[in-house]
Amino acid sequence: MIDVVQRVHDTALAVMADGYHVTIDQITLGETAQEMIDNPLPEKQVDEDKVKQIPDLESNIAGAVILEELVADSINYCYWLYDSDYRPSGAGSTLMRELLKKNFNTFAAIKNEISLEYELRRFYKSMLLKGFPLMDKRREHLMALLRPVYSLATTGAKPTELGVASYILVRGIQQDLRFEDAFKFLIREIDGYGDDPFLKRAFLFFLQLNRIFGLYEEGIKMLPVPADYQVPKMLHYYGILKYSKPLEWKVRKGTHFMENGPEEMSIRAATILACEMLCEETGWSPSEVDGWFFVRRNECEDPFHLCITSNY
Repeated sequence: MIDVVQRVHDTALAVMADGYHVTIDQITLGETAQEMIDNPLPEKQVDEDKVKQIPDLESNIAGAVILEELVADSINYCYWLYDSDYRPSGAGSTLMRELLKKNFNTFAAIKNEISLEYELRRFYKSMLLKGFPLMDKRREHLMALLRPVYSLATTGAKPTELGVASYILVRGIQQDLRFEDAFKFLIREIDGYGDDPFLKRAFLFFLQLNRIFGLYEEGIKMLPVPADYQVPKMLHYYGILKYSKPLEWKVRKGTHFMENGPEEMSIRAATILACEMLCEETGWSPSEVDGWFFVRRNECEDPFHLCITSNY
């Protein structure tokens, strides 16, 4: 296992050591695992139209798709003012994706640094006009994609030239860069990705690459689920995660938890460990376990925990 991924697992174990805020119900987990086996998600279907649009991984089209996913993932988080059902001006991930398609020309952005900066700023302004919150952090994360780094920073070889971080990562992925090198590059060279103790956005980016291109099948199996808010809500709904009475009350009341505070960390840590156990019980990958709960997120009307954060 990659050392930075092992660190996430170790952090989750350390957070859950006292079991005060959240516990994992092993019996319910086993029962849910059997339900998952009996009712699996449909097998992943190949999108023939998308395959035709992306002739090969090294094409400009593939590079543009990877870059678009990187841009979306860098700012794919929300902030709820007072209620889990409220988005200021509808400013959630769906609208963000719509604005990205409309206001970020990936084929222009992939050409050179000037075009990339122009397209990033155009996209940023469109979000600003729509009233997205935490725009100062979103701007930081978008501009981090322009950070100059040495082109051989992933290999340990002597650096030969400076380049734009996002371009280097995209081209490395297109040229069969090893999973471990690509993952560490993202964490180390693009500011913001390594700030989260559970590395949610980094995990999500590589899960998306796998879902779109089928990349890094073996590497993906090592990753925990991206721990945010929807999967914890569903694990609690199914009875796998048990909250303490004070925590249960705060979640239902809509209390905003402190980022990286003991309660918020406990919810996310328990999510990672419970999903690891479900992977073992079902034989599924983390991506499949994550997807099974995510597609069922509208089954219940329970609120999820609220936190002002740019990590998820």
